[in-house]
Amino acid sequence: MAHRNVAIVYHFFAHYRRSVLEELLEKSKHHFLLCADTKNAVMPGVTVWTPKDANRFRECRCFTVGNHLVWQTGLIALALDRNLDTIIYLGDWKWPATWLSALIARLRGKRVLFWTHGWRGRDRGLVRCIRKNFYRLADGLLLYGNWARQVGIDEGFSARDLYVVYNSIAAVPAEDPAVVAPDERRRKLRRALFPESPEERPVVCCSSRLGALRRLDFLLDAISQLGADGHPVNVLLIGDGPERGRLEEQARVLGLGMEIVGACYDENRLAEYFSISNVTVSPGDIGLTAIHSMLHGIPVISHSNREQQGPEAEAILPDKTGDFYRDEDRADLAKKIRKWTQTPFADPAISRACRDLVRRRYSPDAQRRVIDAAIDGESADIVAEHIAEVA
Repeated sequence: MAHRNVAIVYHFFAHYRRSVLEELLEKSKHHFLLCADTKNAVMPGVTVWTPKDANRFRECRCFTVGNHLVWQTGLIALALDRNLDTIIYLGDWKWPATWLSALIARLRGKRVLFWTHGWRGRDRGLVRCIRKNFYRLADGLLLYGNWARQVGIDEGFSARDLYVVYNSIAAVPAEDPAVVAPDERRRKLRRALFPESPEERPVVCCSSRLGALRRLDFLLDAISQLGADGHPVNVLLIGDGPERGRLEEQARVLGLGMEIVGACYDENRLAEYFSISNVTVSPGDIGLTAIHSMLHGIPVISHSNREQQGPEAEAILPDKTGDFYRDEDRADLAKKIRKWTQTPFADPAISRACRDLVRRRYSPDAQRRVIDAAIDGESADIVAEHIAEVA
């Protein structure tokens, strides 16, 4: 198909969206215009990214209305823009301007797609009615996972219009640091981080904002239980946040080997941290933390409550790329951590499985191919089969 002129409309573009957006700008057959606010007024703590080419960006400012609604400027003009063939909106039903702009765009003959998490659980009552009517404004949905797609099908949406684009952070590194990093280099870093522990002691890590939703206090309780049972494990936390002081005090009281290295955005340094880890554990809800870990070849453990999880939890394949523990069951979490910390470092075969899954589903390249096909109006079922064959 011929190329189309496509606008992507977001509240703002977070720094972790950079890779997929640059992939679309540089490698898609379609021409993209990115439309968003240059400031983050809705998600405190998240860094904003904008493209270098000013001709590929249009500012659309956001204003909060009350506690939940957001009005975004410039969206009506986009819907009326004759140069645009397709508009991809952030699919949040609490944005009135999106309702109006999407309706006008459809009436003007443009193809409309919503890029959205979709359904995390089963809606009921008024929310169910509002969400369904909002999604029906679009020709198709770009969803983060297969769970949301199945719920959409159950809600009466056509399977051909529900595209699973997954999520990504960056391209998969050419080399797997968890496999190729020399053992002596990894041991040296362990000595630096945990000078009072044997180098062979396993390490559990988590790269995330240190907030209450991650339930890292629950992780420390499970690690304490493992130590009491004769299986000591060190903890490496990569990040910062409001829970840091409380976690440090908890580790001190429990006598745990824990190091918090703070926020880190240097992928080379992050690769080194992951290389000394056996497994990532996020006892609370998990999102891109799972993909970031597997990108570097490290399996992931999180809780089993599907309706409370982020869509990235679908990347956790029990016994292959990680495990789920029974939600709120500390003993089961300890059991799962013990299972994945039987060797000094992560199993190279497991590392390869993690990276292969990210390459096939959770990479900017894989996302671009699905988005291009959705813009062309191909059936989502055929797209999924084709992507699987290419991978």
